[in-house]
Amino acid sequence: MLDIERIRNQSGELQERLEYKGFSGDLDEIVELDAVVRGQRTEIESLRERKNQIGQTIGGHHSPVSDVELTDQQLEELSDEGAEIRERISALSEPFDSNILSLKELMFGVPNVPSLEVPVGPDYEYYEVLSQWGDKPTILDAKNHNDLGQNLGILDVDLAKSITGPRFAFLIGKGAVLQRALTHFMLDRASQNGYTEYIVPQLVNQQSLYGTGQFPKFKEDVFETSVGNRSMYLSPTAEVQLTNIARDRVFRASELPMKLTTKSENYRSEAGSAGRDMVGIFRQHQFPKVELIQFTTPDESERQHKKLTADAESVVKDLGLHYRKVILPTGDTGFSAAVTHDIEVWLPGQDNYREISSCSNCTDFQARRINAKYYDEESDEKRYIHTLNGSGVAIGRAIVAILEQYQQPDGSVIIPEALRDYTKFDRIDP
Repeated sequence: MLDIERIRNQSGELQERLEYKGFSGDLDEIVELDAVVRGQRTEIESLRERKNQIGQTIGGHHSPVSDVELTDQQLEELSDEGAEIRERISALSEPFDSNILSLKELMFGVPNVPSLEVPVGPDYEYYEVLSQWGDKPTILDAKNHNDLGQNLGILDVDLAKSITGPRFAFLIGKGAVLQRALTHFMLDRASQNGYTEYIVPQLVNQQSLYGTGQFPKFKEDVFETSVGNRSMYLSPTAEVQLTNIARDRVFRASELPMKLTTKSENYRSEAGSAGRDMVGIFRQHQFPKVELIQFTTPDESERQHKKLTADAESVVKDLGLHYRKVILPTGDTGFSAAVTHDIEVWLPGQDNYREISSCSNCTDFQARRINAKYYDEESDEKRYIHTLNGSGVAIGRAIVAILEQYQQPDGSVIIPEALRDYTKFDRIDP
């Protein structure tokens, strides 16, 4: 959520930056409604103050230890005024509460402002490459991961489709071991980089989804269920659970940066991606990943964003996977993010780079939604923290990249050296 004061003072400038991000709303509507709400609040507070004064005066008149003396006419006039004020407050309260709710809904619909470093463009094609690592593997007649997985006997999407539906998969034998090995490997790397591991619930409530910005914009992408008479939601990303740990908290500056990680199953309807990535396991309704979250101070957030991205990059480097790092343009930067760096692995079977991790700096946007602050000793005040998130990394997509980059002419796949202590095997044969 943006600072309302910032919207009041910079609505024109912010409107332009947000439109680069695809925002179609009108900040002037928020400014106008905010002015109405502030006027109503001032009037109600003034009426309540007068009502209290009347109550104290009448109470003083009836008190044996008070020197307040009122005539019967004065008492009647004050009583009548008090009754009129109560009626006026009652009449104002309903539209005031309604306007507060409308203002909140409008504010929740405004995305974070893209940083000035973010390239301007309506979609992904306007990305900029920041760096790349490793040599691009040259593989003649490269197969895609789905064909490789089936030939190796470690992947079966048809079986999953018959049992559950499309965009699900079975990993079998060494494929299942490979996923488990990647999970342990990534969590170990996160721990070495200073992240505290959590095991988190897989169901979340509406408040938590609003807190991180999945709601209201991406509600159609989240699976809804119920527990008793309560609506609950399958978590689309562990960013939701880990970030909401900071809700309504005030951290000491010495506690920051705070680093959190978890391996979670994530569930998305993939609304809007019909027909895309239907082959194999690249885009699934259910998928595992290791999440990296940081809470930091505003002064440190840019530096910590680079470090978090480097933490995710270190996983891909250790796996020996060729990749590039890009900065996403305004139109492809997420709702809550001010800037996003994507790590994209090369997939020979697709002859293309594809995202394996997105690392975002959300500045104070999520912190305002969840009321997460820290105590700044220098200014002697509470300030909003900055929140950072990224995958470290998407486990299924790491499997895709390993199968495609490490495929051999005989159809086998070599296991990266960094994983062999975890898998206990060094290759998968057809």
